[in-house]
Amino acid sequence: MLTPASTPQVIVDNQSRIITVLAGKPTDDPSWAAAAEAASTELIQAGRDIKSEGKNPFRRGIFPALAVGVSYGGGQKARVHHLSNLKVSLRLIASKAIKRIAGFGNSAFSFYAPKLHRFYAEHLDCLFEKHPELQRIFPRNVFPAATFNCGGRVFTVRHLDSANVSHGWCSIWAGGKFDPKKGGHMVLFDLKLVVEFPSGSTVLIPSSTVSHGNVPIADGETRVSFTQYCAGGLIRWVQHGFQPATQLLHAVRQRVNGPGTSRWVAALKLFSTLDSLVEDRKSVFC
Repeated sequence: MLTPASTPQVIVDNQSRIITVLAGKPTDDPSWAAAAEAASTELIQAGRDIKSEGKNPFRRGIFPALAVGVSYGGGQKARVHHLSNLKVSLRLIASKAIKRIAGFGNSAFSFYAPKLHRFYAEHLDCLFEKHPELQRIFPRNVFPAATFNCGGRVFTVRHLDSANVSHGWCSIWAGGKFDPKKGGHMVLFDLKLVVEFPSGSTVLIPSSTVSHGNVPIADGETRVSFTQYCAGGLIRWVQHGFQPATQLLHAVRQRVNGPGTSRWVAALKLFSTLDSLVEDRKSVFC
């Protein structure tokens, strides 16, 4: 059992690579609690306003959810919402509290995985420059997409976010009023870990490769969550010269992608280790 405490914790693999971060929450800023409460209230209200969308709107759990931002895959090139849900989306994106929470997730990402964060930034900067009709959902934030899990009874079943960047991180924030010792835990099934996940806290996980879910909360309690992520299709779109992989000649695609082994070796090099983290920060930000 692990707990996102005031001092953040990291989870490493057998090579000391940082693969998951329990970033917790700011402890030296009393206004954070007010922001978390405001965001929780807004997400609970949004749950009352959202109309169900998609073929399987409850794939991750029985609660209203709203995805925003830029994605790619399965024939999808942009988010499309009912008009009423669009209004809810714009309201949540404009929320000062949610913007602040989004910024904390992005900052934690850059702090604990500076090379991976730069990989996102370089590819997505190219994407938004090439396609000015696309808009970032949050300023100075590398995550191009987010999902608001609303309604006050949010706990997800075991799942993988397989469309996300395979070696990437997803930022997850939890809000609401619940006892974190009795419910709301983050379960990382493949790592055989159960993590206490208090309201107002953030974790960063490799959501595409580690199956995860939550422990239910008790009756009378409330819980919401907010996730930020990047679809792997966006990265491939940029790497393939802003065109679908199906339009590339096989030889060209092989040259761009390289052998499967080399791709994974390159991806693993984007993760910092406990020993390299300080130098990685210097090389990226200084």
